[in-house]
Amino acid sequence: MYRHELEKEVAEGKITQEEADQHPDRHALTSYLGLPKLIAVDQCEEPHSLQAGDRVLLCSDGLYGSLLEAEMLQSLDQDAQTAAEALVRCALEKGKRHQDNITVMIIDCA
Repeated sequence: MYRHELEKEVAEGKITQEEADQHPDRHALTSYLGLPKLIAVDQCEEPHSLQAGDRVLLCSDGLYGSLLEAEMLQSLDQDAQTAAEALVRCALEKGKRHQDNITVMIIDCA
């Protein structure tokens, strides 16, 4: 996200933290699927071991930017398809201004 670039500028003394926090493009993506070449990939430094019964939620900022973690957890006790649909519906019901998209994928580990 562009926010990472802004944080570098804060560290270098080029802008203030307040300017970074208020920048209108602070949530803009700088690298994403669909670009001819990925510039950067956010990833965990350590692998996560998954066990049978674990569930992984992959989502776009349209979901995690609209719902609190507790709100997301409420839907995850349903089967994967029902949970994904409930999460999208809940995010849309928020009526968030400038909502661009919501993508949700739930993976159940067997």
